[in-house]
Amino acid sequence: MLINYERVIKIPEELTKMNFDLVICDEGHRLKTQGNKAAKTIKSFKTNRRILLTGTPVQNDLGEFWTMVDFVNPGLLETYPVFKKMYETPIMKARQPGAAKKDLELGKGRNEALTNLTRLFVLRRTSEILAQYLLTKRSSLLGLH
Repeated sequence: MLINYERVIKIPEELTKMNFDLVICDEGHRLKTQGNKAAKTIKSFKTNRRILLTGTPVQNDLGEFWTMVDFVNPGLLETYPVFKKMYETPIMKARQPGAAKKDLELGKGRNEALTNLTRLFVLRRTSEILAQYLLTKRSSLLGLH
C-alpha cells in the first residue's frame, strides 16, 4: 500500500486494523515530533519493522533524533526524559563555549556511546559519498549518461 501522511491522518481506524510486514516512511523528518498525528498513527500499526528515509540531516536537535530513533526502534533509547538526562544534556553542555573539562569528557563519552548504539541501524550518506554515483547537474540536464 502506498499512502501519504495526510491520508493516514484521515483514516487511522481503518489502517490500525491492518497488519503490515514492513512500513517505509519517505520524508521521515516529517515525523520528527512526538505529537505528530501521522507518527502516532503509524507507530500504532501492527508491524515489527519500520524504516525512515529522509534527506534532512538530524544533527543538532537531539530531541528530534530521539523521536526518529524511537519510531524505528521503540524503547531503545528509553523514554525522552531518560534520553535527555543520559545523552542530550551532557552532549549539549559539552558543546557550549568554555565548557568545563569534566563536561567536555562526559559529553564526548555520551556522544560516542550514542553514535555506537545508533550506527547499528542509522545509514548516513553524505554528498561526498553519493557524488560518485550521481551525474553532475550539468550532464543530467544535457541528457548525458
